[in-house]
This record gives sequence, structure tokens and C-alpha cells, in this order.
Amino acid sequence: MLKPNDHALWGGGVLDFTFDNTRNPMINIYYGTRAKIFFEYYQGLINTKLNMFNVGFDYRNYTKIYRTLIWANRIAGATSFGSTRLIYILGGVDNWLFPRYMYQPVLDPNMNFSFQTLATNLRGMPQNIRNGNSFLVINSEIRFPIFRFLFNRPIKSSFLNSFQLNFFGDIGSAWIGLNPYSDINIYVPEYYYSKPITVIINNPRNPLVGGLGIGARAELFGYFMRLDYAWGVEEKGFRPPRLIFSITKDF
Repeated sequence: MLKPNDHALWGGGVLDFTFDNTRNPMINIYYGTRAKIFFEYYQGLINTKLNMFNVGFDYRNYTKIYRTLIWANRIAGATSFGSTRLIYILGGVDNWLFPRYMYQPVLDPNMNFSFQTLATNLRGMPQNIRNGNSFLVINSEIRFPIFRFLFNRPIKSSFLNSFQLNFFGDIGSAWIGLNPYSDINIYVPEYYYSKPITVIINNPRNPLVGGLGIGARAELFGYFMRLDYAWGVEEKGFRPPRLIFSITKDF
């Protein structure tokens, strides 16, 4: 039976503080630090009982190793609360072409979620490998613009001039409540139904997941394209590697 459409009118605003002292000698290569702290508030205008708060941060640091060879690091996280919440879908990358999605339920079906968004990067894992009203991710990668590094000068070909090899590692989690290691985040129910009996088995799992791999980046046809070959990492070991194609810069 189909449920009728439900309409809600919202109002809200965003307050953020941004710091950026980075220098950008070439595409996707930075030196310095950039960071953002943000606060969001949304209020139902017709149903005044509806409200949502969202608080988060994103910190990135780029360390010059030698010439245009850099070490880039990022840590980002956020949490939502109120009468309704934002659910974070952990996994994958931004602007992922041909994304893969893992169909698994929300950890707490009684929690009222009105909005959803992706929590990235977690390469080697499908979207929704973990979900919840809070998330935290750490990304680290070496960016090696191989042709620019070897010749130490701009090259006429935009593809060769921007071509980079990346060696990366990601780790993160999304969870319900304050503690990612609370029972609701560790014990995930699996349902087995055979008339007239339903069996529920709570399987333990580690809230943390990760990814390791190598990637290539280059500007092609006016777009900065990324191709990653990544292994997902869970408590049971490494997942089979997967190719991830996306069109985006930085993390």
C-alpha cells in the first residue's frame, strides 16, 4: 500500500567559520592548511515541533615533501540532533560515477530522520557501509604529479601537466548516539523468516571501516578525473578490490 506524499515547509540558516592559508601551485596540489567549522539550524514553519541542528568540521593540511610532491591529510566529522535528524551515509567518494550502494537498514528505525547526505571519502567501500546521525572520517594520501615533478616546469599538454599518482588510506565510521561502540552500533540484527517464525540474530561488527589503494588523476576534456583502485578493510580483512571513477578535486 502506497503512503500519500507528505509535505513540510522549513526555514533555516547556516553559520560557518573558514580558515584558508593554502597556496595552489598547480591543480590539486596545495601547500598549507584549510579548515571549516559549521552550525546549521532548520525549523518547521507549519509544524513547529519539527527542528534539526547539525554541527561539524572539516580540517585539511597539505605538507610539502619535495617540490610538487605533497602529503595531504584530512579529518572531518559532524553530528545532528533535534526532533528530527540528518542521517549520514558513509562510503565511496564525491561525484562517483557508477556508484555502488549497500542496502542495509538504519541502525535505529525509531529515530526520526528527515534528511540524508553522503559522508566521504571512504574508498574501497560501497555507499551505506555504515550509517547514523554522526560520522567521522580520516583521509591521508601522497600526491605525486609525476611528469611535473620530473621536468620541474609546466608542460604544454594539460593531461601530462596535471597527471598525478596517489597512494591513499581512509578510515571512518558513522553511528547512532554518542558512542560508536555502544550496543546499538555493534550488534546489527539479521532477520530470517519462515512461516510462522521470525528469527532475529544480532551479529557483532566493528563500527570502524577503512580503505587502502592507489589512484591516478588528470585533467581530461576540461574535467579533473580520478581513477582509484582500492581495497576495503573490515575486521574480517580485505574486501576484493574495486575501481572507482569520479570527477572531483582534492578529497
